[in-house]
Amino acid sequence: MQPKGYWGHFKTVIIFSAVFLFFVFLVTVFLSYRASIYAAASSYGLFLHQQHESLGEHLHRYADDILFLRDVPPIQGMIRARDAGGYDRQEQTPYAVWKRRLEQIYISLGKRKPAYAQLRFIDEQGNERVRVNFEDGRPAIVPAEELQNKADRDYFQEAMKRPPGQVYVSKLDLNQERGKVEVPYRPMLRFATPVLNARGEPRGILISNVAARHLLDSPALLSPQEGVRLCIADHDGFYVRHSPDPGREWGSPADLNTGWNLRADQPDLFGKIIGNDKGMVFSFVTYRFLFFTRVNFPQTANRYLVMISSVSPWIVLAPMLGTSLIVLAGILLFALLFWYFMRRALREIGRGEEALETAKLLAEAANRAKSDFLASMSHELRTPLNAIIGFSQVLQDKYFGDLNAKQFEYVSAVRDSGNHLLSLINDILDLSKVEAGKMQLDLSRVNIKGLLEHSLVMIKEKALLHQIALEIKIPTALDGLEIDGDERKLKQIMFNLLSNAAKFTPDGGRITVAARRV
Repeated sequence: MQPKGYWGHFKTVIIFSAVFLFFVFLVTVFLSYRASIYAAASSYGLFLHQQHESLGEHLHRYADDILFLRDVPPIQGMIRARDAGGYDRQEQTPYAVWKRRLEQIYISLGKRKPAYAQLRFIDEQGNERVRVNFEDGRPAIVPAEELQNKADRDYFQEAMKRPPGQVYVSKLDLNQERGKVEVPYRPMLRFATPVLNARGEPRGILISNVAARHLLDSPALLSPQEGVRLCIADHDGFYVRHSPDPGREWGSPADLNTGWNLRADQPDLFGKIIGNDKGMVFSFVTYRFLFFTRVNFPQTANRYLVMISSVSPWIVLAPMLGTSLIVLAGILLFALLFWYFMRRALREIGRGEEALETAKLLAEAANRAKSDFLASMSHELRTPLNAIIGFSQVLQDKYFGDLNAKQFEYVSAVRDSGNHLLSLINDILDLSKVEAGKMQLDLSRVNIKGLLEHSLVMIKEKALLHQIALEIKIPTALDGLEIDGDERKLKQIMFNLLSNAAKFTPDGGRITVAARRV
């Protein structure tokens, strides 16, 4: 049975609970999302920071090396020998000796640092004066007839413009020999600084070619964190490393000219990635989180590399998903328990209402039985009582002869008592009417003095038995006073009051009935 009146309240509670639990779930998802993003930014950001520091440290070391080479004695010795026709009079040393000494310094440095592919000294006309090539740390001095002029190369032109002590770092690109990209591909970074003579006049540049594979193929970059795709792009957005698809590397016009670059892959995020030192964005092209950091080249403005870690959202948001599933499971468990206990409560309430309904029906049946009993009993009592009242009235009316005063008084008392008993029977019926909410007043004009005198007659015998004196005090002004009321009910009230008075008045006492106008 569905409880009446309660189901609406339970529906309100269910709706409120559902809204509250949904709000709790949304707050949990939001907080878990923020925590997951923060944890991912810390983890992957730390990895990029470590690679940033490592790559930056290498770049600064190569810049320091080229400044060190600028200050070795053979450089100024070769300049002085060239100016003096091939012989350095200051140090009494021929040009060729200074050249061999510089070559030995280059060889010594190249053996200690295998990343060097070339070490060169180029004069102010762009002609290579000294060049030592390295292949896996093995030096090869390039003979004079194979030396080239590099006056048209941008690294030569830019380095010549640098002030003393400044280092120019070239764009990271594929190495070219005699205008063609060298095969197999050899990514190169060039560090160059100007060389001046004793009078401060430009006399060429010192330049080192660093094989970038030593930087790009470091173990950390080759084996990044699980689930991470690593890319490195230059300041123009062209990839120099693209672990998911190596075919997209070296797409700039100066290299393979394929056109593949970060701008084409991430048109909406290119500006944000290129224009900031570090950060995190979400790509709606690849549907992955991108963590990035910028590695600036030393002493070279607007030239840098951008390292980008591309991470699956399933990895980044795994903590959020785990927490959300746990919370969702808890909410579902709570909902099931709530529904179970609610249904149980509803059944208990339903059973209670059924019991109440049964009790109500039984009470109504009992009330009907009582009413039937009262109706039957009133009929059975009224039949002999009507006979008593009728015969006493016949005697009182002297149909069978005269009565002396005492007989007339007693017959009147019998008649009055019979009428009173009839009133009591009617009162019992009236009580059932009151319980049923159907009680009505039978209004008429009631004489106050007659009401009180009649009431005393009803207890006269009991008063005489206990020697209780009865007295009535009514002012003369009230002798003929009549009021509107239900005479029978007023008599019942007075009878009840006087009966209680006779019951609780000691023998030999007095009961006084008085009336006054208020």
